[in-house]
Amino acid sequence: MKTSKVRPVGSSNVTPEVIAAWKAEYPKGIWELEVDGKKAYFRKPTRDELKAAMVLMAKNDPIGMCEDIMASTYLGGDEEILSEDEYFFPAATEYQALLEMKQAEIKKL
Repeated sequence: MKTSKVRPVGSSNVTPEVIAAWKAEYPKGIWELEVDGKKAYFRKPTRDELKAAMVLMAKNDPIGMCEDIMASTYLGGDEEILSEDEYFFPAATEYQALLEMKQAEIKKL
């Protein structure tokens, strides 16, 4: 998936026009993640991005996995959410909601 050319630094620079541009570029949705007044904006990860992140998980590096997938899907906002532990860890916990998948069902016939 292409990376957005609209990448404002600082949540105060994320205007309704920027959000509208992101929504047009990423029709599966964008999400605002807030930690203690800091805001960052993300899109849903692609299969290839999830695959790359899962390699880190397989290497027993769950923090590396979170860092990788969040950096890959970051659209803009307060970069402290990605770079400072006090914001990153609670953000990573909430970010998991983007990784939720539909339920599948298998039946023996």
